[in-house]
Amino acid sequence: GAGGNLTYFYDLVQRLPGPIWGCQARGLQPGERPFDSIEEAARTYLPLLPEGPIRLFGHSLGGWVAYEIARQRPVEQLVVLDMPAPYPRASEALPAELGAMDLPQVAEWLQAEGVLPPSAALEQLTGLLEVYRANQGLTYSPQGPPLAQDFHLVLAMQSFRRFQPWLGWENYCGGRVKLSLTPGDHLSCLRPPLVDELA
Repeated sequence: GAGGNLTYFYDLVQRLPGPIWGCQARGLQPGERPFDSIEEAARTYLPLLPEGPIRLFGHSLGGWVAYEIARQRPVEQLVVLDMPAPYPRASEALPAELGAMDLPQVAEWLQAEGVLPPSAALEQLTGLLEVYRANQGLTYSPQGPPLAQDFHLVLAMQSFRRFQPWLGWENYCGGRVKLSLTPGDHLSCLRPPLVDELA
């Protein structure tokens, strides 16, 4: 997702058969530079993935990365969770003034949006906040033919009601987009008890 940290997948992973590999965003560790593009993230992750058939899952911004990876190598299954189709402009979900905020102000905004827990310590979040801010500014406009296979789009029910007009994935799929709904919102669908339905 846009925050780049794998820890919020913990509850889901506990409910799925393994083995499971996770790709964490660059920029969370001191001295690391966040990715400049979705394509750069996909190129970085590609050689790290296991050989043979894989099932690829991406949540939020990770859905774009998973889609880009699937365009570059065969996958047995692609699942995109709660992400609109690619669009060539930055996310409108981010307030315009965020770029001028300091880290405590960004943390307060993320906590209000439910992205970060209220108990999160700021000194532990510097990398996370920088990655989130960088990722929210990314755009994605896939070049070339669309993905030549079916894939699954899973939307949190609250997102579906709010963002139905911007689905648009049929323009990026040469096969069928199989739509499913899961209870909750963008983040609560990954936490108990709603994650049971998602798994």
